[in-house]
Amino acid sequence: MDIEQNNTDPDTPPSLEDLDYAEVGELITDRVSNVTDELPVKIEGRWVKVKIRALSRQEMLEAGGSTDTRTVEQQMLSRAMIKPTMTVAQIAAWQKSSPATEMQPIVQAVNRLSGVRRGATKSLVDGPGDQSGS
Repeated sequence: MDIEQNNTDPDTPPSLEDLDYAEVGELITDRVSNVTDELPVKIEGRWVKVKIRALSRQEMLEAGGSTDTRTVEQQMLSRAMIKPTMTVAQIAAWQKSSPATEMQPIVQAVNRLSGVRRGATKSLVDGPGDQSGS
């Protein structure tokens, strides 16, 4: 059933009475791997760019399986980095060699693309000072 929404907010669904039940195929179709973004990164005074992609819920849960923020960030970025592709060990080396603020915009962009909002109960690696959940 095609529903014409009178609501101007695309994130607010129509009433349940107006909706059809989801089909299994709709639920299991990949809707995240093509959600990408490119970001500038300044490395020793030189601007370069990286390309990242959104992570699926499963990937976010797998990455968030540790209580160690470093490990979560390594798992997240090793999955999300498209150009250049990077392994967990390479992300760890980048963490070790970079200033604290260099990777943070990339982590925040992965969260944004993946639908993780700031202040979410289980948000992943939001950044320094964002541990309060507010």
